[in-house]
Amino acid sequence: MKGFLRKGCLVLLGLLCLGVVSFLFLRVLNSRSDSDLSAHALVLPPLPEDRAAAMLDQFGGMVQTSPERYPDYRQNKREDLIAFRAQYSESLAAFWEWYDHGGRQALAPQTEAPKRARFPVFDWINPNDRMPIIKQRRLTRLLLVHAFLEYEDGRLEEGRRALTASFEIGRFMLQNPDMLLALLAFPILEESQYFLSELAPAFERTLDWSPLLADRALFLDVWHKAFWLSTVGLNEFAADLNTELGNKSVAFRFLTYSEGHMRNTIARVYETFERDIAGPLDDADFDYFGADKPFNAFAFNPAGRYRLAEVFPRIENMVGRHALTTARGDILRVRLALLHAGLPWQRDHVLDQIETMGLRNPFSGQPYQVEPNGNIVVFAPTAPHWRRLDTAIWPTTGMAAPHPLAADRD
Repeated sequence: MKGFLRKGCLVLLGLLCLGVVSFLFLRVLNSRSDSDLSAHALVLPPLPEDRAAAMLDQFGGMVQTSPERYPDYRQNKREDLIAFRAQYSESLAAFWEWYDHGGRQALAPQTEAPKRARFPVFDWINPNDRMPIIKQRRLTRLLLVHAFLEYEDGRLEEGRRALTASFEIGRFMLQNPDMLLALLAFPILEESQYFLSELAPAFERTLDWSPLLADRALFLDVWHKAFWLSTVGLNEFAADLNTELGNKSVAFRFLTYSEGHMRNTIARVYETFERDIAGPLDDADFDYFGADKPFNAFAFNPAGRYRLAEVFPRIENMVGRHALTTARGDILRVRLALLHAGLPWQRDHVLDQIETMGLRNPFSGQPYQVEPNGNIVVFAPTAPHWRRLDTAIWPTTGMAAPHPLAADRD
């Protein structure tokens, strides 16, 4: 009997030792980092001499409010809009002085430095003040109010110039942005598109505006770079967390945190995002750091997993809102092409333009569906997308439902 117990104890001890050795092996294996996201170098810091963002911040800083109702300025009293513009006439004058003397060229893409960011990259893990971006959105609303009043008064060139500048500021802010900048800049492009679609005189809706509209190429470029910047920031966060846990015991750190695994997880997430963003958005799950995600299997990294889920923002709605702006840009582009060709807004003509332009619904990945009356359907009016995508941060409430484009619009 004693021999049997002794053998049983030895077996249990052997299994325990095997378990410990296996744990240590897997723990060390998971601690090795084989990724260096920074090597991609998708975005570089701004050039020291690039002052365009600072100048917009200066002009926008003079604008302390927005019109009471936007983006449909027709809902405001005309005298209120005139008073709003007069209140910030100094900002408007300063902007035009800069814009007409090199500022417009400064807003254009930097062909000699295509990887350079145009704004300081936001450290969203240790956030500083990025409210100046809000100032720039107020500046574009001042420009759109100016455009609205100038068009109403028959000063067409001045109205066109202000609307163009609004588009150009939106496109400028989307040159190699981080995620926060992308989040705040896409609505500027959305409001400018809305103005062209709904408020500009009918004769202004020409193909000349097409290069300024949102499109899939812009959407993909922005998100490839914005997400890369965020994951590189997470790599730095992985090292910072090691320091943060420095006051814990060696055993605690060994059992709960692995910087190497953290870096590998971030790299795998980046690779997955690259695939997800290129495909139909409805097929993607952008909640990468939840506790139930496969990236966390065999992590031996509960502290790291918890902190990643805590600090990384949910991007599903951000991606969806920007895709919606892209879809509205596609719809407006079709409309401009039909007007240019002198064709009515009818289903066959709409389908021809969608095919000619190679346009695809970013949510389904398929060519846009077109109803018998010619309406382009991004998703059905009862689809859950509307509830998820139309939130308070998304300013274009005037387009918060499927927007019909009837044949007699223009």
